[in-house]
Amino acid sequence: MPLNGLGEMRLLPLVKRLQILQRYGYADPWFRPTIFNARSLACFSALTNVQDLVVDELDLHAFTPQAQLYFGQFTPTLRSLTLRTPRSNHNQLLHFFGLFPNLDDLKLIYTHSWIFIPDPAPVPQSASSLRGRLTLKGFGGEVLMRSMSELSGGLRFRYVDLLDVEGVRFILGACANSLEALRVHPVDWTGKGCFQGPSLV
Repeated sequence: MPLNGLGEMRLLPLVKRLQILQRYGYADPWFRPTIFNARSLACFSALTNVQDLVVDELDLHAFTPQAQLYFGQFTPTLRSLTLRTPRSNHNQLLHFFGLFPNLDDLKLIYTHSWIFIPDPAPVPQSASSLRGRLTLKGFGGEVLMRSMSELSGGLRFRYVDLLDVEGVRFILGACANSLEALRVHPVDWTGKGCFQGPSLV
């Protein structure tokens, strides 16, 4: 059901899981501020109880530095965040994560090449909780993990799923004191792709 319809029924504050899918069939598939008008933004802002947020193709570069304006309503409640191939740099991701102090679970899924945007964004002064599950797929962001660890004084994830990820040794070392369960699907050394295993998507 469209957001406007839920808004008219006053159901938006009851939504706990929000999934924003890629806009297939559009010339521009990115989720960016230009898709909002005044009415749709008002409805989006009424989603005040979302605990699990999934966003495909988030153009975080376009939302920075005003991400708080669009996603601030999730600040007190968000516990789980999934981003599928966000368009961003490391600082923009760190700044976005920092909006959600109660965030525990983080999933970053890259289905094609890392899209690096050089413009800097302010790094938050505080870090999210991030004590639940970390899932990374197709990820070349060891620098991001190191920055996240420095910002929060170490990584504290209890469950880690890694598929085709660089920097595995660092991630495991940073989570050593908190790690309870681990799934690693390494890059195939033959160069023919990843070893087959459970899907993390």
